[in-house]
Amino acid sequence: MTRSLAPLLILVGCIPLQARNLFVEAGVPKRQVEKKLDAAFQQLFHGDPATEAIYFTAGRNANGDLAYLSDVAHHDVRTEGMSYGMMIAVQLNKKAEFDALWNWSKTYMYHAQADHPARGFFSWSMKTDGTPNSETPAPDGEEYYVAALYFASGRWGNGAGIYN
Repeated sequence: MTRSLAPLLILVGCIPLQARNLFVEAGVPKRQVEKKLDAAFQQLFHGDPATEAIYFTAGRNANGDLAYLSDVAHHDVRTEGMSYGMMIAVQLNKKAEFDALWNWSKTYMYHAQADHPARGFFSWSMKTDGTPNSETPAPDGEEYYVAALYFASGRWGNGAGIYN
């Protein structure tokens, strides 16, 4: 059996690895797989805000664009959704969306205050305006943030400020 190259590039450190694409291996043409992935991304990240999208822009700050992924069932923002969205963005080479999600996460979810009991962690649940529903972390979101940031560093390199 011939191994097919995946449309998604997975990065481990700075060593690019091609992931297996089981759809292509099962006989689906690579271009068809890529079109489906792109259509799903476009719908969820840039589709109709009332009926399709879960990605929402939220203005700008000194670090650039801000955006969040909404948990549509609960009408809030959660670390696992934000970090999973960052993982999708890095694997699909969507740096603008990745940076906007990371910026919103660092701006509203991250605890930098020295006296905060969750200092160095992220609030796991926030309202879409950035006010906390809970100020405690959730391990799944924290772990996916780390993985997404590690992959992003390998794909795009490090930037300045919050993007380093």
